Amino acid sequence: MIRPVKQSDAATIADIYNHYIDETIITFEYDRVDESEIRSRIDATLDAGFPYIVYVDPKSDEVVGYAYAGQWRKRIAYRYVVESA
Repeated sequence: MIRPVKQSDAATIADIYNHYIDETIITFEYDRVDESEIRSRIDATLDAGFPYIVYVDPKSDEVVGYAYAGQWRKRIAYRYVVESA
């Protein structure tokens, strides 16, 4: 089931994201993030008017994935372009 993110999802999202920080290079980050940092990122995304969603496994009722969009660049020519993650 896909639903809008809740602040209570932040710890699980941090766990998911930290796996990719630890095991891959795709995040371009070196330092793990904590629940507080993810809460801030959720707020920033939503405050900017962009979507942030999670996928909840219907059998376990656990968040198992997430996605969001954000501004790609600040230049006026890119005003309708978003980056998804």
